[in-house]
Amino acid sequence: MTIRTTTIRLPVIAVQPTSITLRSALPDDFEQQILVRHNKGLPLKLTDLMVTGGKLKVSLQEPESGILLYRIILTGPAGYQLPETGERITFKTDQPSMQQVTVPVSPNERPPRPVNIRSEIGRDTDRADSILTFAKRLLATGDQETAEEWLRRLVDRFPKSAAAEEAKTLLDDAAQ
Repeated sequence: MTIRTTTIRLPVIAVQPTSITLRSALPDDFEQQILVRHNKGLPLKLTDLMVTGGKLKVSLQEPESGILLYRIILTGPAGYQLPETGERITFKTDQPSMQQVTVPVSPNERPPRPVNIRSEIGRDTDRADSILTFAKRLLATGDQETAEEWLRRLVDRFPKSAAAEEAKTLLDDAAQ
């Protein structure tokens, strides 16, 4: 009888996540956690915690007694725009096999996905309330130009509907 086994060799120090991707110009202050753990269950010492760039801040939350899990907290202000090259969080450990750890912080510059109204609200695009719901979703995702286009179509196509009245209000608010 043969038994096959697989061994997974864990790194001495586990860092999660190993990299961070941030959307550019976030609307609110943000906070991101990085967890650091010694996989052999031994005490670990972290020192010289820093982040490149001036607007991001990092702090270290020491583990509670008996728990060998460190938390590094990355914070930044609303509207912060990462440089194209990103930033780096670095810290040192007392482990000879992993003396310095770097966690890259990269900008996410993916364009927004194209929106297909038929997939978003189904086949019934003639209904005024469905178009209004769709336009509100677009506004919530920041696609104001497309939302306004759909709101104008709604008002033109269903001028006497309650949805058209709400669409007019939304268009007036957007114009201000």
